[in-house]
Amino acid sequence: MGTSAKLRLAFTAVGGGGATWRAQPENLLLDLDGYVRVTDFGFVKRVARGTKTYTLCGTPDYMAPEIITNKGHNQAADWWSVGVLAYELVAGVTPFSDDNRMAMFKKACGRQLVWPKHFSPVRRPHCGLLHGHQRPRVSLRRP
Repeated sequence: MGTSAKLRLAFTAVGGGGATWRAQPENLLLDLDGYVRVTDFGFVKRVARGTKTYTLCGTPDYMAPEIITNKGHNQAADWWSVGVLAYELVAGVTPFSDDNRMAMFKKACGRQLVWPKHFSPVRRPHCGLLHGHQRPRVSLRRP
């Protein structure tokens, strides 16, 4: 199982109980068997289904558009972060990287995503989590 798939499993476990985690790579560890270990739950917040939180926190490169624009967010913001990390694992940089933080936020909110040439179509589904709207992102809800 690939690292992106393992990330998805870890986030499903964290968010299954209605928690939003505001992920960042510094809080992800790989064990000797290659499994993802999630650490530092200091910013975890329970968000009831159908509601949102407006707390502004997180690593700028991994913030979902709804956090940046303060429109309220839920577990979908965590899935955005997983998409950013999946992209970074393959490309070596975050998808909206810019030296100017405001320009980076503008790219993320406008979803100005450029696929590197070496980025195969097989890798792109994991980055489908970078959809600008919350609803189409992979859901943490159990069936």
